[in-house]
Amino acid sequence: MPIDFHLSPAEEGIRNAAAAFAAGSLKDAKKTYMSYQTHTERFQSTRPIYRQAVAGGLIKGLILPHLGGAGGSLIESAILVEEMYRVEPAASLTVFSTGLGLTPMNLTGKPEHNEFLEPFLNGKGEPLASMVFSEPGGVANYLEEGAPGLGTTATLDGDEWVLNGEKIWATNCAGWDFEGADLQCVVCRTTTPSSDKPADAIMILLVTNADIKRNAPGAFKVLRHISTAGHTACSGPHIKYTNIRVPAKNVLCPPGTGAAVVSDAFDCTAVLVGAMSVGIMRAAFDAALAFAKGDNRRGKSDLLTRQAVADLLSGIKMQTEACRALTWKAAHSLQNGPGDYNARRELALAAKVYCSDMCTKAVTDAINLVGITAYDADQPFADLLNTAMVLPIFDGGNVGIRRRHMQELMLSNDYDPWASTYGPSELPNGAAPDGKASEGGASDAEAPTKAVSHGEAHQDAARNGKAPDSKTPNDETPNGEITNGETPNGETPNGKTPNGETPNGKTPNGEITNGEGFNEPGRIPHLSACGPQEAAFSSQVISDNSVLGPQGTTVQTGSMPRRPGRPLT
Repeated sequence: MPIDFHLSPAEEGIRNAAAAFAAGSLKDAKKTYMSYQTHTERFQSTRPIYRQAVAGGLIKGLILPHLGGAGGSLIESAILVEEMYRVEPAASLTVFSTGLGLTPMNLTGKPEHNEFLEPFLNGKGEPLASMVFSEPGGVANYLEEGAPGLGTTATLDGDEWVLNGEKIWATNCAGWDFEGADLQCVVCRTTTPSSDKPADAIMILLVTNADIKRNAPGAFKVLRHISTAGHTACSGPHIKYTNIRVPAKNVLCPPGTGAAVVSDAFDCTAVLVGAMSVGIMRAAFDAALAFAKGDNRRGKSDLLTRQAVADLLSGIKMQTEACRALTWKAAHSLQNGPGDYNARRELALAAKVYCSDMCTKAVTDAINLVGITAYDADQPFADLLNTAMVLPIFDGGNVGIRRRHMQELMLSNDYDPWASTYGPSELPNGAAPDGKASEGGASDAEAPTKAVSHGEAHQDAARNGKAPDSKTPNDETPNGEITNGETPNGETPNGKTPNGETPNGKTPNGEITNGEGFNEPGRIPHLSACGPQEAAFSSQVISDNSVLGPQGTTVQTGSMPRRPGRPLT
């Protein structure tokens, strides 16, 4: 496949629509929400923006096509995240966190749960979803044998499950009125597991706002709203469930299958944090460039003529370009290969670690370039730094979680360092690294392939306890591949652009109004996993070091167990 960074018509359409939405609906969001004093009021003030996103089809784009949504590729997701984060991170994160909340539904894809998706498909209202996972004290080692595990429990009582426990940092979990989101995917532990293995106790229950209203007052309660340094218009409070009863049909993942879905749900977040980083870096560069061209600090020429200033700016620009390239490659590789799952995943980890680290550096360099003026709250730099500083420490901290995962991959006996770029160095069935058959073995190019949706692949694994039938050459499962009737470049098989798009893939005049333009099927990326929630899954303790988790929580370092068919080591 040729290396080509030109956007396809569908990708260009996504970028144009996202940029127009950001320039319209998101541009003045901060002015609006910062007029309020409390974090909760700021969050609620973004509700009209979210409503516009729903009406424009953006929320429908969080759901895969086989479930009635308009989800697309991970590269399209990265493009959308970058464009929106560049302008307004806080309001954007509320949208993307609904995507995280819907991801377990995408992964399981069970028809009997379609009723729970209807509020997110009809283009009405402001429905919020949340993946409710993190707990007070952290969850990094929740799968460690001999440890207490999750504190949130579910007990079967007749034809109902009774939910008890506390959660924190789950974006959107309390909803707009703090009485519960429209849909919560609650990761919990059954009180009657089938074995002593911690993973066998993990399940996911669906809790709707209607379920909460059917229970006694106080069954769902917000214990504390958390004010954060960045993302100051998001909501991820400390909540408590007290004897909340939900019907047995609300079991999304029965005991023993929930941990795998949790792990899968966070697979794509590493790539999307890379895209968030690029968006923030772009904003920092643009602001610093404008300052350098418009200020002379009492000198006879603009600051950009000074070598030190030019060096800082060129450094930020190069870092931004490098991070975008890595993010796009990681997004493409995770869905399309080459390499086995671990090779693909390594690039996603690299995108998360490298881009988020470079983002904080880029913003700091921009501040150093501008000088004391950057400390003025009317300038964007302090807010950009507050936003950037969470990226290396949420979604699995770089030091304690993500780099440890990369370490484990490198320690593996079958570690193949360049497989995600050149393909496996040792192919199965006696094939040589150059793709030619040797000793009677079939070449990799001759091996039959079958693209499946991520949800379908996971269903097979969940039912059989095995990897799905659709496998890459080394029997690893492709991650997130979907079949929407589109060829990889976003065109339909008959050579026409999807859904009647204009030849250049743009909406009329390249603009949208109040969120319109996102509701064309096949045009919306699948934002499957994103939000300030802890992505640390540990079956063993690597060290005694504690690290900062999402937005300041403390978590323990650990390792991420892979579901059957996708071993980490």
